[in-house]
Amino acid sequence: MSRILVIVVTYNGMRWIEQCLSSVSGTDVFVFDNASTDGTPDYIEEHFPQVHLVRSDKNLDFAGGNNAGFRYALERDYEAVYLLNQDAWLLPGCLDTMMSLIDSYPQYGILSPMQMDADLQNCNRGFRGDVLPTASESTICEDILDAPYVPASHWIVSRRCLETVGLFASLFPHFGNDDNYCHRALYHGFRIGIAKNVRVVHDHLPAKKPLEYLVYRNYFMSAIVRLCNLNRPYWAEVLRLLPFALVKTVKYKSLLPLKKFPGICRTLPQVRKTRELTRQAGVREV
Repeated sequence: MSRILVIVVTYNGMRWIEQCLSSVSGTDVFVFDNASTDGTPDYIEEHFPQVHLVRSDKNLDFAGGNNAGFRYALERDYEAVYLLNQDAWLLPGCLDTMMSLIDSYPQYGILSPMQMDADLQNCNRGFRGDVLPTASESTICEDILDAPYVPASHWIVSRRCLETVGLFASLFPHFGNDDNYCHRALYHGFRIGIAKNVRVVHDHLPAKKPLEYLVYRNYFMSAIVRLCNLNRPYWAEVLRLLPFALVKTVKYKSLLPLKKFPGICRTLPQVRKTRELTRQAGVREV
């Protein structure tokens, strides 16, 4: 059995699935399909019979699908997992290099390669804009950049990190799950890094999003992420909620953030429960 399990969560991913799964040929792969309606699971079953495919009868989102893969990996004693988006793929030799790095530097619980656009000319826009500006040279390995966060479209996670930090929190079914997991990994003493000499593709398609979507992702879920961050004082984040809402109201020129403010307040009991659980090492279900 391979030492590493690649986990792919799919939902209507026919545009990319051939390139995605072909790039990890020869490796153990776990695919969790979130009730796709475009034929994705049928295509996988026919063209990639070696893949362990789970067909869900309902959409459990990114967190639910990956958590199923995490459990599968833990039960079968894999030494690491590699989270791979359906709209992403690896280049030859990437997995071996990433596994070698995480073996050699166990201080790192999570490592990401450099996530590029499909033409391999530039880093993915989100990676270039949100991740690299916060990165710094590692003090223990010249091939790694330290970072407080890397997106889970390409993640290698060590078994020790997975056993310590646990699964994705149920409070973050789709947005914010990787931010929260990085916060928890840092809290439990792991480093997060970028393998600066390893390139992979994340073919994230830019699209104009409706206001409701942007406010939900960039205000509502962002506020919940801040509240759950174990590396920050809880009450300090609570006090920042209203100013944060006002900032987003001005940014989006809409009262929608203020209208969602009561909803954030209603989540506070669940936030406190999530903080309490994730503070403990070795908790599987959050």
